[in-house]
Amino acid sequence: MKKFLHILSLSLMVLVGIGLHPSKAAEHAPIILGTETLGGGFELYVGVVAEEQEWDYLYTEQGVELYSARQQLQEQVPFKAIARVQAPYQEIVKALVDHEQKPTWSPKLKQVTIHQIQSSNRFAYSEYYTTPWPFYDREFLLDGKIRYTDSSVIFEASNLKQDSLADSDHVLVNIVRLSLEIVPLSPDESQVTFVFSGDMGGWIPNFVKTIIQRKWPIRFLQALENHILTASVETTDLYNNLDKRDLSFPGS
Repeated sequence: MKKFLHILSLSLMVLVGIGLHPSKAAEHAPIILGTETLGGGFELYVGVVAEEQEWDYLYTEQGVELYSARQQLQEQVPFKAIARVQAPYQEIVKALVDHEQKPTWSPKLKQVTIHQIQSSNRFAYSEYYTTPWPFYDREFLLDGKIRYTDSSVIFEASNLKQDSLADSDHVLVNIVRLSLEIVPLSPDESQVTFVFSGDMGGWIPNFVKTIIQRKWPIRFLQALENHILTASVETTDLYNNLDKRDLSFPGS
């Protein structure tokens, strides 16, 4: 009986992921096309699934449209959210690049660390998020880019592989796609489209997946708007140094 209970205990620990060191729990096979060397020892993993993803509209809650991925791998947790934010697009960009203030308003975000500035619009950085007990907190180790098009500003991020930068107390998230697009609609209103798909690293229960897919995007977009409307958004050096352009909006 003791031997049976011991085996059962070990099985449960492996299933839930609470008996493993985070670095072990994070060991999973990412979907890879290849690698791209960024310089300085950085190596970017490129996911197979990106722009081809198709989405089905679910519902609108508190002004945020939520979508479900039509096709997804079992271990992935995708979401798409679209909202109109009552703020100029420039203020949204300022808020998003202010890594020191972002943890004060972004839900579950503990800290943002800039590891290296690759160029004016490209950064190697980590975001650290809290998760419900008994699960390990998550780390997004990212190669982030900011692109200005004729009509929008696009934040994109992919996996960045450099083991020395990963925090051993966190489980690494494997990113398939992470993007946020800001489209100005008027001088004081912007449309924000937030898309994510990735493997959160190890097994997580359905209720946590539901929070990530259905609740967190709403809270994030609401918190972003509230921060801009109620706080003094800083114009940081990162923002000033961006290679950017002025965007027009309909009717301008």
